[in-house]
Amino acid sequence: MNSINSESFMIVHFTNGKKQTYSFPTQGSKVMRGKLAEEIFNSGQLMIELENKMVMIPLANVLYVEMKPIPSPLPNVVFEKGTFLSET
Repeated sequence: MNSINSESFMIVHFTNGKKQTYSFPTQGSKVMRGKLAEEIFNSGQLMIELENKMVMIPLANVLYVEMKPIPSPLPNVVFEKGTFLSET
């Protein structure tokens, strides 16, 4: 597995407590990445092409997703420039 210090990565956190980490080349311009994030949400599934297969993950099984770099422009429903303080 590639390091998550790669240029782009995604960590998918599942409702069953497991997680999967993916590394990939940057996907187009910032504007295109913002539209991609919106299309993923609207499609109801996350599709990732790997070296020799495609993985399709229903969003119903996903608790949350971490992504780098941040898609842009962000939708109006996003709180911007937040800082994580703690978890209880």
